[in-house]
Amino acid sequence: MFLMNSDSKDICIWFLHSNLNLTELRKIREPKWYDQLKIIYKPRTFLGTIERAKPIHLEEKLKSFRNNKEAWMWANNLKGKVLYMLDWNDPINCVEEGDGSTIKLIQVRVLDTNEPKQGTVIQPE
Repeated sequence: MFLMNSDSKDICIWFLHSNLNLTELRKIREPKWYDQLKIIYKPRTFLGTIERAKPIHLEEKLKSFRNNKEAWMWANNLKGKVLYMLDWNDPINCVEEGDGSTIKLIQVRVLDTNEPKQGTVIQPE
């Protein structure tokens, strides 16, 4: 799970990667498209292709939101869409620790936000 978070703007957006055992899942329910998301390794040269596609840099996007409602609307518009996150935390992606020749892309989906749900009562402190 990945979290896009700003305490000062009261924004939390959760992204989820899941890779469930479909055989076991079928015993309970029919699998959905998001039950088995991918992890893809590409040559480091693929970064150029990613940049030409104008990717969203989450840190910059988070700074651009004027308020939490704008962030929640953005996240809600991404629900149901196929998204990929570049995993900079994976040592294989770092020239210092790995050989730096590949990048790791993790398929995710927007799971939820901290937007209050209809009917939710927030008690003052």
